Amino acid sequence: MVVYTKRGDGGETSLGNGLRVAKDDVRIETNGELDELTSLLGIVTEYAAHDAVLQQQLMDVQQLLMQLMAHVADDTRTVDNAAFEAKVREMERYIDANSPRHAFCFVRPGGNLLTAHLHYARAKTRTCERRLWSLQRTQPISSCCLQFINRLSDFLYVAALQAR
Repeated sequence: MVVYTKRGDGGETSLGNGLRVAKDDVRIETNGELDELTSLLGIVTEYAAHDAVLQQQLMDVQQLLMQLMAHVADDTRTVDNAAFEAKVREMERYIDANSPRHAFCFVRPGGNLLTAHLHYARAKTRTCERRLWSLQRTQPISSCCLQFINRLSDFLYVAALQAR
């Protein structure tokens, strides 16, 4: 299998539906951010090897992110709304059970590699959320996906606090 096609050498790439767009098209930018987040969560998953529950939650999130990426690349592809909604409810239960009792505050990321990477993933999630909202102006994104990405950053924040 040949990975390169040379078709992108001129600054364009193909979306999932075959449409050629500029490499800095909002859909490509959005998927680039989501791809970085998915990759970063792969690292976090390895650092969370001692916590099978967190590890599984993160792998589930990666699967949903890849589904979202496919939708961004080809807006005729639908997402499994029920799966996104179920994950949002699951993350909310985790957040409710593990949130600190004090008001939200900024925290210095670090303490250990898992915590540092969870905070990095949280920050990357916020970037993804901003890109999805930019894309939403021209290409409808399912509200459950937007809610999912918003809740994901909250989940990662609480998971980072728990991992200290």
